[in-house]
Amino acid sequence: GDSNAAKIDLLMGAISATGLDVQAFHLVGTGLSDVGKSVLHYMQSEGGVGAGAGAIIGGGGKKALAEGEKTTEKTLEEGGSNFSKEEPWKNPDGTFIGKTGSDESKRVLDEVDDANKEAEALANQIVGEGATTKHIIPPKNGSEPGWVKVSADGKRNVTYRPKGLSGDKTENHIANIDINSQEVHSVTKGKNLKIKIPEKKE
Repeated sequence: GDSNAAKIDLLMGAISATGLDVQAFHLVGTGLSDVGKSVLHYMQSEGGVGAGAGAIIGGGGKKALAEGEKTTEKTLEEGGSNFSKEEPWKNPDGTFIGKTGSDESKRVLDEVDDANKEAEALANQIVGEGATTKHIIPPKNGSEPGWVKVSADGKRNVTYRPKGLSGDKTENHIANIDINSQEVHSVTKGKNLKIKIPEKKE
């Protein structure tokens, strides 16, 4: 009704005021995922529309935001990636994470301080719990070893290659993830999805 519409309008205003993209903001169950922490912080510390929205949505809304905050903190603790738990290679709107590389099946993420750490954490998140290691990729030229794992249900094969372990066309400061599954092939026309994570150059 009109009352609920007013509440939603005020909440969206609070989200906009934090500088977040309202289009990317999504509801999951009764909680708010990913951006809950930022919105909660704004509502608790700022006045104006944010405070109004916080007052109107009441305890239930604050509880949902708090749940979103917990979700975000847990995700960050597990590897610094703020992606979908079920399909970590996708944004909330269903598009692939990162920027398009030479084609849609190649994605480039933002630079990070430790590319190997971020890439391996994301690769493990993608392959999921209970994964089996098919084989270890031997290091070369002083790199760390990589690996190939298959998900517990056998539907995803994920390859992790740390910096310096990819082909000659890949710069040595970039860690790589390669996803081989029907889930991505249906979008990429049969190609594996390749995610590149560059490390900041000093």
